[in-house]
Amino acid sequence: MLTRVLKKCLLVLLVVVAYQNWGTIEARKAYEALGGRGIPILDVNGTLIRGYEPENILKALAAI
Repeated sequence: MLTRVLKKCLLVLLVVVAYQNWGTIEARKAYEALGGRGIPILDVNGTLIRGYEPENILKALAAI
């Protein structure tokens, strides 16, 4: 009896954790699809900027 209750609690806990992290999982997939390998990637209106480059970010924002 106790084992069955613990299994149900563990299953509910697993579902809750997966639900809470789903956005992170989807964001990670999108990041990897853009070729992300540990560097920041910023999408400014369709212009991808890899790394921290303030000049390029300002240029992309000015083009909007």
